[in-house]
Amino acid sequence: MAARIFLIFVGFAGMIVGFLADAFYPAFMCRRGPDEKPMPKWLGRTIFTLVGIWFIVSGISRLLHR
Repeated sequence: MAARIFLIFVGFAGMIVGFLADAFYPAFMCRRGPDEKPMPKWLGRTIFTLVGIWFIVSGISRLLHR
């Protein structure tokens, strides 16, 4: 039960972080180079929103199908 609620929480948290971030870089765990430019905000926000929605839907579906 806690894992299902955690999935929903992670989805909402990811969407909030996505809308509060100023810049999005394509490499997640790597340090960006001095000449690397961020990707457009709309693309970063779209990615964070889609992943957040996926986590929320996954958590809700697991809650409904015990």
